Amino acid sequence: MAGTGAAVSAPERREVRVRRSPRLGVFLLAGAVAGVLAAAIAAFVLPAGGTYTTGQVLGFLAVIFAAVGALLGGLVAVAVDALSSRRARVLQAERFRDAEPAERDPDA
Repeated sequence: MAGTGAAVSAPERREVRVRRSPRLGVFLLAGAVAGVLAAAIAAFVLPAGGTYTTGQVLGFLAVIFAAVGALLGGLVAVAVDALSSRRARVLQAERFRDAEPAERDPDA
């Protein structure tokens, strides 16, 4: 039972800032998906022109709207991140260090 009798040094106390932050990728993906859905609605609602088929229009609009949607999703993520920074809390954290590293049992 190595490590059960290991001495532990006094804890180091420090103030840390704790906050929740949004995942940027989720917001970008959600914006892109919303853009593609908006492109699908626009492609089927708008009257078809003689030059391009509905599928081609859907493809063009999907690329453009997905990029714009991802950009807007990123802006929303930045805004949410700024709001979460305001709600950050300062807490006390303790870090304990082992005085000597514990030995591992090779048979375990």
